[in-house]
Amino acid sequence: MKNRIIIILICVILLLASTIYVVAEKDITLEKQKDSTVEKDSTVETGLISTESDSQPSMSLRPGFEKIAETEALELYYNEEVISILVKDKRNGFLWSSNIEGGYYNMEETNEFWKENMSSLFYISYTSDYKKINSTNSVIKESVIKSNPVENGVAIEYDLTRLGIKLTLEIWLDNKFLNVKIPVEKIEEYGNNYITSIELFPFFGAASDYEKGYVFYPDGSGGLYHFKGKPEIAAEKYSWPIYGYDKLNLDEIEKREKAELKQALLPVFGMKKGDNAFVGIVTKGEYDTSINFYPSGYAVNLSRVNIEFFYRRLHKDLRPYATVTDYIEKGRINDDHEIKYNFLVNENADYSGMASAYREYLESIDAIQYTVSPNEDIPFWLDLFMGIKLDQVLFDKYIKMTTFEEVEKILENFKNKGVNNIMANLIGWVKGGYGNFPANWPPEKALGGTKGIIKLANYASNNNMKLFLENNLVDALAKNRGFSKRNDVVYHRNGLSVTDEKREKYILNPVKVFERFIESLIPNIKKVHISGLSFDRLGSFIYYDYHKNNPVTRCETAELWTRIMEETRIEIGSTAVRGGDAYTLKYADWLLDIPVEDSGYFITDEAVPFYQMVVHGFIPYSSEAGNLFHDFQRQKLKWIEYGCMPYFKFTYQEPVLIRKTEYNHLFTSYYLHWIDIAVDIYQEFNEKIGELWSVNIIKHEKVLENVYKVTYKNGSKIYINYNEDSVYIDNFSIKGMDYIVVDKGGTKK
Repeated sequence: MKNRIIIILICVILLLASTIYVVAEKDITLEKQKDSTVEKDSTVETGLISTESDSQPSMSLRPGFEKIAETEALELYYNEEVISILVKDKRNGFLWSSNIEGGYYNMEETNEFWKENMSSLFYISYTSDYKKINSTNSVIKESVIKSNPVENGVAIEYDLTRLGIKLTLEIWLDNKFLNVKIPVEKIEEYGNNYITSIELFPFFGAASDYEKGYVFYPDGSGGLYHFKGKPEIAAEKYSWPIYGYDKLNLDEIEKREKAELKQALLPVFGMKKGDNAFVGIVTKGEYDTSINFYPSGYAVNLSRVNIEFFYRRLHKDLRPYATVTDYIEKGRINDDHEIKYNFLVNENADYSGMASAYREYLESIDAIQYTVSPNEDIPFWLDLFMGIKLDQVLFDKYIKMTTFEEVEKILENFKNKGVNNIMANLIGWVKGGYGNFPANWPPEKALGGTKGIIKLANYASNNNMKLFLENNLVDALAKNRGFSKRNDVVYHRNGLSVTDEKREKYILNPVKVFERFIESLIPNIKKVHISGLSFDRLGSFIYYDYHKNNPVTRCETAELWTRIMEETRIEIGSTAVRGGDAYTLKYADWLLDIPVEDSGYFITDEAVPFYQMVVHGFIPYSSEAGNLFHDFQRQKLKWIEYGCMPYFKFTYQEPVLIRKTEYNHLFTSYYLHWIDIAVDIYQEFNEKIGELWSVNIIKHEKVLENVYKVTYKNGSKIYINYNEDSVYIDNFSIKGMDYIVVDKGGTKK
């Protein structure tokens, strides 16, 4: 008996020891797995369901999805039960999903509200009292949803009965595009709620930090946010209203300009995930649309980019002693809204491929023109600042910086040094000088008057040069005559005129601008036989005007600006604009002051020349004047990398004369100090890259730290090295702060 008890005790002890060992071994294994996961990509924190850092996670074709459309490149699947779509790229089988599924992202720590958001085709914002905005999503309860087939797609009708709002999403495939449209005629507001905006496909293509890729947004020249390595970023929403800031507040606009905040010049955005990418193109309603970007960490650990269509505008009540600071417009913006998604694979699945796809789309709809001349030298754009008034206590003093006769001397000097293809643009040529807005005629007598400008125009024409006169048709100053502060200016919705805090600056009604241009400016300009007109604001500034007699929307303002450009080309010859919003690309012969950087938001990993890749080879463009940049060598390299034409801003007199005026940024404009440098640049550009200025850029890539390679359609390549030391890449040595050009045969020039 005693022996049996001893045996039993020994067995119990052995069993306990074995259990302790197994538990300990399991704990060690779990700890190793945890350490390994965190070391690889912190997937526990991101919530992505994966443990392989080098794999490419993607959505799966789940039960319940039915194929409803197909093209040569794409298949469209629809799940009527959960209201979700999948787009399959037939070239490699990759799936793009409108919704986030549990098998892709860990939903355990996600609350119900965000689970619904991640399963929604849209968010809708609305108001009931025109003061407060509320939001919900497309999976709102108490809704009636019907799906009806359309050609190569589906129309999803939403009756949001709790809100009293009906709307329809039309989704279809067309060649290589996924199209999504919200027809305005199918929007019905039958209750006490009214749509303010719709954010479409909020999680389409959303990506975790685990994945390899980035989001592209059109901030300035273009910006990229890479998915990995962003735990330090404070999560917040970033928005870019297409074609610029929508709130017409002159003080706020001036602050944004001083802060060098850029705007979205193009209605596009994109996302790259591994060997796949898409570019979204807003094709209808872009004038009342914002591009929204949510970095990972904003509510969920997924980066996503989408668009928000606006149907009512938010206003501030600027009346003295107003008790309501914000109110929402009652009238609805009755425009269709539409977007096209173009899908890219393999070597085209990057921002270069996105730019090429967008350029090809613009070509297909005749929305970009070809104005370059391949057989000519690279254009040499030259701004010449003429004159300005200096405000003084008793009498203003007019300062002559460059007369018409002196312009001819400058051009003659350049001609004698071998510069042939000159575009001379005169700033501040009008009576009263620069800033005498809204005056745009006659020429200042102190500069030589009408006779002086005619003589200069004849000289330019006889020497194969082009002469432009720059105009600002939009701004007006209270101290100047020539406009009515009651009848000619822009108005807020509340009936107050748009002005600054001091009531010194105004904006002119676009209808009045067009009438003045046609009735006054064009007939006078035709008399002096110049080559063209340049416009300071038309390429980057559109706005609403609630003028009682001549109200306009942003879309209508853009249409009036393009009519001015078109009339200029017909009646005068050529059109140049500062800024290059997409609506100008069909009408502008020259684009000035195109940004070669982004706004500098700390979310942006790098700025890229997306805009330049779209327009290069079609329309010549410039960036910042070389003589005004703090580091000329770096600016020259940036011109080369971004495909800009050489550009300088000069005066005949020393710039110290205008240091106390509002144009005091011309601190290095004396042309004799710069002419030899400018001539050398012109000759260097023509010798090394002259044959490329009329060729499309098809690839831009960062090959080493601070080293970039630009590939052209004809096979030529340019390598740019911003490092102080030499680098060796692709069997070529590139000196520090220098570049090399390699022709299509692989020979270094």
